[in-house]
Amino acid sequence: MGLLSRIGIGQAQHFDFDHGASDLEATLPAQVDGRPLIKWSICGLEFWRAVGRKPGANDEAKLQALGLSRDDMAMAVAGRADARRAPPYIVWAVRFGGLTGYALREPLPSYLAMAVMRVDPNRGDGFKDATLGGRSVMVGNRAMVNQNNHHRGLPYVYLTDSAIYAVITEEERWAAEAIRALPPVRDSD
Repeated sequence: MGLLSRIGIGQAQHFDFDHGASDLEATLPAQVDGRPLIKWSICGLEFWRAVGRKPGANDEAKLQALGLSRDDMAMAVAGRADARRAPPYIVWAVRFGGLTGYALREPLPSYLAMAVMRVDPNRGDGFKDATLGGRSVMVGNRAMVNQNNHHRGLPYVYLTDSAIYAVITEEERWAAEAIRALPPVRDSD
């Protein structure tokens, strides 16, 4: 079953999905605007399948320079439980092993997170800094997201100490609610 097609199967249940990074999955909200979300997660080779390619030698070298291996990557998703009635809404989380703080802003982690989240930061205007849900976020534009049944609206990107999160929605208040529910930023390295 395809990565995003899993979310579009009507009324989904939590046990219908993989839970390879359940600790990262646990950081995602259980509901938004009173609507339940279904969570699932993957790591290692499954992460690379979600990116759409296996890591090449160049990727391996860049990962090693960051103190990572290709097996260190993990991704978690929270999407609407009822894809037939609930509007498109998705929360992504990507973790790079023990990489923390500003190291998450390095080109490779940023690129991989956006690739797996299906956000293209090279389309349209760049990200703008904003405060949402009491937290600092980067807000993209509609052109960055392939507007479809699962992804509709703007990408709201939030970096914590240990992961990169993105909320994709048409409703800013839903993004704010989800971002408030995510782990706070604690360190400043």
